[in-house]
Amino acid sequence: MEFLLMGIALAANLISVKFKFDHNRTADAVADLIALVTLSLLFNGTISGLIIATYASAIISVYLWFSPPKMPQW
Repeated sequence: MEFLLMGIALAANLISVKFKFDHNRTADAVADLIALVTLSLLFNGTISGLIIATYASAIISVYLWFSPPKMPQW
């Protein structure tokens, strides 16, 4: 059951990253990808650690969806 939930969370996270790239929210999408990769590397080696990393990344993705990062204007 937890593998199913992990797959759904990961799919939702990757779909939101693709949506952000498609709608020119590059800073938001890059922050999502960095969070996903960093958390996955941090918890590398254990399945429960990867599950925690996937859920944490999905929560970060939802947060960034509603509060996108602001890039400095040059």
